[in-house]
Parts: sequence; C-alpha cells; structure tokens
Amino acid sequence: GAALAGANDDDLDALYRIASKVGIAFQIRDDMLDVVGDAAVFGKPIGSDKEEGKVTFVDVLGLDGCAQEVERCTESAKAAVANWSDHMFLWELADRRVGRNK
Repeated sequence: GAALAGANDDDLDALYRIASKVGIAFQIRDDMLDVVGDAAVFGKPIGSDKEEGKVTFVDVLGLDGCAQEVERCTESAKAAVANWSDHMFLWELADRRVGRNK
C-alpha cells in the first residue's frame, strides 16, 4: 500500500522495520498470555500451546526474557519511525503490544 501511494525507499524500510518488530512483539506477548493470561479475557484456554506441543518464546526465553524482548522490539519499532512528524499513532500501536491482555 505504501509503495502504491508513492512512499520512498527510506519510508518503505521504516514501515518494514516497525511492522516486523510490532509483529514479533505481538507473538511474544501472545505466547506469554498462553502461560499467565486470563482465559476469559484472552479468549482461548490458557496452556493450549503447551498441550499442543508447541515450542514458544516462553520456552526459549522464559517469562522475564519475553517481557524484556517485547520492550526491546517496541523500542526498535518506535525508533524506525521516530523522525516522522506524524509518528504518534504508530508509537501508540507499538506500545499497546507491551501491555495487551487479549
């Protein structure tokens, strides 16, 4: 969409970086919620990944490591567009991955 709208290469690179980091943060937080979330809020049974034999970020990094990685991804995502004058919406989007509970 950005390319069709005429975004330059630098902006396309920034969009790629923010999208990939927000996506990774979302998945890590999802894996965390499968361990410590509230099933009624999260919308799926807690522990379902483990029951299905999935290896998750929690298995690899632990809960504390995951929390740190979500923070790192979020800061990296925000840095990708920090020089844009209209970056606040994207920063808010990135920040919401850190504390989401569903």
